Amino acid sequence: MQQHPITVVPNKISIAGKTYREGVDLSAEDALKLIAHQPYAPLITVPSEAQYTEVYTRLARSCDAIISIHASWELLPSWENAMAAARLLSGHCPDCGHPFADDGRGAGYAGQSRRSAH
Repeated sequence: MQQHPITVVPNKISIAGKTYREGVDLSAEDALKLIAHQPYAPLITVPSEAQYTEVYTRLARSCDAIISIHASWELLPSWENAMAAARLLSGHCPDCGHPFADDGRGAGYAGQSRRSAH
């Protein structure tokens, strides 16, 4: 992980009227414990296009590539927000190529490279 650092743009999860950032304010284990005691499913809010743009812009300054992995686009709109952000970034990054692909297994991913592959 030191060789390839990972940056997480967390979803927000609302449980019993309180909102947490997944993996930041609330671990997966603690979320499951809280959810088990609620009569309703939690509300999940994905990062906005602006949040992805901020993270991608910051990462593009120091990274050779950005790979963005998301839940299926059929489940959450995270992939759409990330795609829109990457399109904005590619317009400001002349070395960035076409940013997105879908591997056909329901998990959308984004990749941008500022340098050609070796």
